[in-house]
Amino acid sequence: MRKRTTTRKKVVLTTILSLVLSLVLSFTLFAKDIQRVEITTQMDCNSCKNKIEKNLKNTEGIKKAQAELKTKIVKVEYDKDIISEEQIIKQINDLGYEASKKTVTPTTKKK
Repeated sequence: MRKRTTTRKKVVLTTILSLVLSLVLSFTLFAKDIQRVEITTQMDCNSCKNKIEKNLKNTEGIKKAQAELKTKIVKVEYDKDIISEEQIIKQINDLGYEASKKTVTPTTKKK
């Protein structure tokens, strides 16, 4: 009787391990191509910030949207197979806030 219980436990553990391994592999194979972009905006108040965040978070393909009022930057994580940077920027512009992709100015070294 004891040997049968041990064998049963091994079968259950092997099955669980196989399922977990299958899930990990499937997530790896079908991982979405998540991108990040920083967008400058002309938001001026908390209401503007909340409106932009809420609108973006309710958009298919956008995984995360965080607006920073102090810097006037919206940080967005999105699935590029579903939505593009240009569409995100257009969406913010359509809300009435001027938006563009944040550009990084290279610093020059002083000699």
